[in-house]
Amino acid sequence: ISSLSSIDPSFPSMANGEDLFLAQVQDYFQGRFLSDRYGANNRTLALADVFDSGIYPPSLAKSVGGDMDLALSFYGGRIHNGFGWDLRFDLYLDSLDSLLANYTDGDYTYGNDLVAEISSNLGFASYVIDDTFALGISVTPNMYFRTSFLNSDIINARMQDVFLNIFANNNYYLGAGVGLNFGAMYKPLENLSLTLDLRNAPSIKGAIYFSASDIAANDFKFRADKNIYFVPPDLAIGVNWDYGVWHIDGELSDVLSQLVWMSKVDGIDFKWWYIPKIEVTYDMSESLSLSLGYEKDAVSLGFITGDFRAELLTKVDRFAIGINVGYEF
Repeated sequence: ISSLSSIDPSFPSMANGEDLFLAQVQDYFQGRFLSDRYGANNRTLALADVFDSGIYPPSLAKSVGGDMDLALSFYGGRIHNGFGWDLRFDLYLDSLDSLLANYTDGDYTYGNDLVAEISSNLGFASYVIDDTFALGISVTPNMYFRTSFLNSDIINARMQDVFLNIFANNNYYLGAGVGLNFGAMYKPLENLSLTLDLRNAPSIKGAIYFSASDIAANDFKFRADKNIYFVPPDLAIGVNWDYGVWHIDGELSDVLSQLVWMSKVDGIDFKWWYIPKIEVTYDMSESLSLSLGYEKDAVSLGFITGDFRAELLTKVDRFAIGINVGYEF
């Protein structure tokens, strides 16, 4: 507060009482601090001071900045006579939901993760009761490269006007892992199927790493990461229904996985809106389909033509713009 008030004389005063002050601060962040007229330099100076002091109103954390997730995937595979395989490459940035957000678990701080990963699914499924009930199993090996940077790294890089300083204090991880998945499918009708999946049971990863500071000191060496990383197990119930030109895919999941994360990491809240997932597709012709879907607090409207698919997405609780485009070769 002292930093902001010294930079901007219009910063609210506590003279009118704490409740009114907090409300005025909320308006200040949303109406002035995040506005263009305040200026990026002033905003960066204030945030740098906030990080140095470690003091800020937690209720305002999500008002400062916003999450931005970027992903690029290449995928291919085949299923034949009950056997299936796929191979995919993912490059993605998974960011925190605010410039003032950091999640900690003991000595480990979760930041903005930049990951490149090669993974595969190798599986087999077969009907065990006529053509109505099937069981399946798959194994998921993967290799990955990962680095994480804190929001304070972003601010310091902005202050110094050197983009690469975001990565100057990072550790870089090279790792591998494997997961197991089990599933069952019941088809009461030819055009209706119900599924029950146990995913990532278990899924574990290990890694070695090197640090940017070692490279700068001409002392490059790999170290063993003592942590064992895991993707929490999850149960998923799904339905697939085809009715002429209409197709419905639905799923209930992410309950068990969220409960596991909440028990392991401080500061994570349960998200009920992550549980349901549904997509309704309408075939306008043999070559063009329209889709309407919901997944993880986002609504999507898209079209599918041949092997090309494009979707426009927005958040449920606020207006946002997301684009999802894919082409199957």
